[in-house]
Amino acid sequence: MATEQYNPGQIFTVPGEPAPRVMIAPQRYVQGEGVIDHLGRYLSLLNSQRAGVLASSRGHRSEGLRVLDSLRQRNVTGVVTTFDGECSLEEVNRQVEELKKENLDCLIAVGGGKCVDAGKSIAYRLDIPVVIVPTLASNDAPCSALSVMYSPEGVNNGVEYFPDSPALVVVDTGVVANASERFLAAGMGDAMATWYEAKACLANPQGRNSIGSRPTLACAAMG
Repeated sequence: MATEQYNPGQIFTVPGEPAPRVMIAPQRYVQGEGVIDHLGRYLSLLNSQRAGVLASSRGHRSEGLRVLDSLRQRNVTGVVTTFDGECSLEEVNRQVEELKKENLDCLIAVGGGKCVDAGKSIAYRLDIPVVIVPTLASNDAPCSALSVMYSPEGVNNGVEYFPDSPALVVVDTGVVANASERFLAAGMGDAMATWYEAKACLANPQGRNSIGSRPTLACAAMG
């Protein structure tokens, strides 16, 4: 079980030397209408046989049912666990204690940004791959190798970085499009802010991103 705090700045930053350009991305990204119903097929890339499914109570009643059905079609056992709504260290540790006895070979996080971030943190501690199934387009959490942490009361409590990106990101455009419009608007605002941040970092030869490296041209173009 992983317990050490990972600091990417210590890996990519060499004192006195120019910073390298670094791109961090998921191993596989799948997008399209209805792709959530084929998640079990995609898990063959991970040779998964026993997957945890993390979602809120609402998520388990909707998208979670489709995830479990897709797993059953491929003879993958789905172990359901319910996210309490806050990506806090307390919630992460609670989930880890419950799931470490389940012998999971991957964790699927289904939901919005906080559920997705919690899933990455839990999977890191369990030392298993994480699969992200976002249900909202309100944030960029699905593809990042970090989790924004909060207190149980919802106060920002720092960031955790991970040495591995999500193994698989599955974006069902039908699910995302049917979410409330306010989440899409929030995602557009988040994307615009990120674009300006990335542009400023790229234009400044001394600029560094959050992992202490220079951005690649591909990252800037996608941003």
